[in-house]
Amino acid sequence: MRVRFQAPPALAGALLVFLGLLATLLPVITAFALPVFLPALLVVGALLTVYIATMFSLRRGGWVLLLLLAGAWAFVCLQWLSMLRVGAQVALSEIMNQLALGVDIVSEMAAPVGLTEGERAAGCTLFLVVLVTPVLLLYGWSIIRLSAAAPCVMASLPFFAVSMILMDRPPSLFAVLCAIAFWALLVLPQSVRHASPRRGAALTLLYLPVVAALCGVVLLLSPRESYVRAAWPDVLREQLTNLRAAVSKAGEQRPSLAETAERIDASRPDARVNLSGLGPRRTTGTTVLEVLDEAGGTLYLRGSTLGRYDGANWSEPVEDPPETAEDIADVTARAAASGVQRQLTIRHLSSSTQIAYVPYYAVAGEAEIGEEYARPLERTDQYSWIYAAVDDPAGAGTAGSDADLAYRAWAQTAYTDVPESLAAELRALAASAGIDAGAPRETLVEQVAACIRQAAYYDLEAARAPSDTDFILYFLTESRRGYCVHFASAATAMLQALGVPARYVSGYLVRAEAGTWTAVTDDNAHAWVEVYYDGFGWVPVEVTGSTAAPVETEAPTEIPTAAPTETPDAPGDTGTPAPGTAANGTEPPATPGTGETDTTPEPDATARQDGGVLPTGGDPPAEQDGRGDGTLAGQPGGPSPLYLLLLLPPLGVCGLALRRRAMLARRAQRLQSGGNKRRILAAWRALQQLVRFGLAIPAQLEAIALEARFSDHPMTDAQRDEMLRFLTASTERLARELPLAKRLLAKYVFVLF
Repeated sequence: MRVRFQAPPALAGALLVFLGLLATLLPVITAFALPVFLPALLVVGALLTVYIATMFSLRRGGWVLLLLLAGAWAFVCLQWLSMLRVGAQVALSEIMNQLALGVDIVSEMAAPVGLTEGERAAGCTLFLVVLVTPVLLLYGWSIIRLSAAAPCVMASLPFFAVSMILMDRPPSLFAVLCAIAFWALLVLPQSVRHASPRRGAALTLLYLPVVAALCGVVLLLSPRESYVRAAWPDVLREQLTNLRAAVSKAGEQRPSLAETAERIDASRPDARVNLSGLGPRRTTGTTVLEVLDEAGGTLYLRGSTLGRYDGANWSEPVEDPPETAEDIADVTARAAASGVQRQLTIRHLSSSTQIAYVPYYAVAGEAEIGEEYARPLERTDQYSWIYAAVDDPAGAGTAGSDADLAYRAWAQTAYTDVPESLAAELRALAASAGIDAGAPRETLVEQVAACIRQAAYYDLEAARAPSDTDFILYFLTESRRGYCVHFASAATAMLQALGVPARYVSGYLVRAEAGTWTAVTDDNAHAWVEVYYDGFGWVPVEVTGSTAAPVETEAPTEIPTAAPTETPDAPGDTGTPAPGTAANGTEPPATPGTGETDTTPEPDATARQDGGVLPTGGDPPAEQDGRGDGTLAGQPGGPSPLYLLLLLPPLGVCGLALRRRAMLARRAQRLQSGGNKRRILAAWRALQQLVRFGLAIPAQLEAIALEARFSDHPMTDAQRDEMLRFLTASTERLARELPLAKRLLAKYVFVLF
């Protein structure tokens, strides 16, 4: 390409260095949800970019600026050494602990404790700035001084590769596009840049708007992170499937096997629950846990507990319990030890987990119960608990020690921290419902639970709250439709507003069979409330209403009175007792939560930045290295590094091969482990992927899959073997008969065989 105009290399170099900053850090930050102050990080990165571009553009005196930068870097490291260490521990623990879930050779790393969210973000931001400064120096030296792209590509690839290891937690689309744009602007004008830096800079500036426009189109056409998929396509497909089944089976209707919902990650705790994008519920029926309970019955399995509401999110309390406070889990264990004790074993279907789910009320177990969640003592996918039923948790409290009293005082402050504007409105709503704010705690909890249960219809298709509206107030005063997350959020906030220490809990509600492994799917995900009782600890309170929303009927027009009443069974429930206030451990009150899934969007600890001010250099610097401007690409004046383009296909092939190997290993594990139902459904999902390449699935196999999905009867070995044999034969046949292009697509892109 002939370039007739020139541009200062420092200008294009500064743009490329800043783009390299985004391509280096954003994939890691977004993939592992690192806590950072992103605007501050980008501002410091922009200043470093301008400084480095100016330094390498000077013919003389550049080494002075380099020494000044090195001195400043060393001063920051020494001056804020403790913060830097904290930031390194936070960042590395987040990355290592998430990699440990999918990579067996990676070990978990203990995260620093006793830090506020601001301290974590400040330390992590400082650590990333210190880490990326030498990388930016390498980018500036390679682009401006050497006019070389290879060092930049090789330096950025490790950061991007680490962020892509976990297939189910990829970096954000914007981060990926930044990396692609960085590599494209490095490689495309490289031959011209090597021959003439000024003309190479001009070509880079010509390519920049084209690449930016392409990335912008991709961003505009891609769904946003807050996008909530409409329910009508799934409803329509379900109706058509049922209609077809009715015609073919003489009126018998069956649910379809369509799985279009978000998956729940049962291996990670929730540091934040974002309610602003919460819309209709979607489930997949994917098994996430298996439980073995010697007694059987209904179990509440506590996962994460959050106690601070800000209008759109639930998060952890601002301050941790004081060091003098007693571990509240020990208080509860002592109080519950006199009850009938039972054993519960929980098995995660992932290779390992960061969170342990806790039954009520745990006396002992193979996990450490923390304030926000429990953590397994060892890196494992299975752990056991000894737990006991308590008939009257509110009355089982004991006289508190000084350490227990310290925790009570802290909990009273930390778990009543509802915004005052919201608290005033919730107190007014409670008063209008006849709730007695001065009643004893147990009575007050009963009144609030009864009020919230009757305040709205139970509706899995509840619409998302408007962006400028408080989630809880919108639920209680406008929409009056919701599911467990809505009811639990409203009850927790109202109790806090009335001075009762309460917190929001997410976990699983399971009906376990005695003495046998029971599958826990994402349908069992649930949310409820915990209330603190002095001398005992945290007691679960079920507040989810079970009155189904009538068709074409408006929502309730006023908050009902607080008189506790029996709640009718939820749609789909079978003869379960009405929800009460406090769960007793073994047989907590049944709710419609058993048939719903907690698809609250996973928190995003990092705000996305879809743009920014790109720094520019100062005055146009003189040309460097004595290169003239008359040598174009393809003419003498230096070898053209076409070998870089030749390296891209092998690197891509290697990446696809590694990805294929990992996905095949994961699929083989799913097909070879677990019960017959789990293996049949895993084989069915694999067969569904083969349909796009012309596979016709026999009707008897679909019947087996439907039975495994919806029937309570155990599946036989013969049914399992029939499904697996057909899957093996189909993959082998398609691998032989597909045309070359389709075979490569199926093998390396869709990883079907």
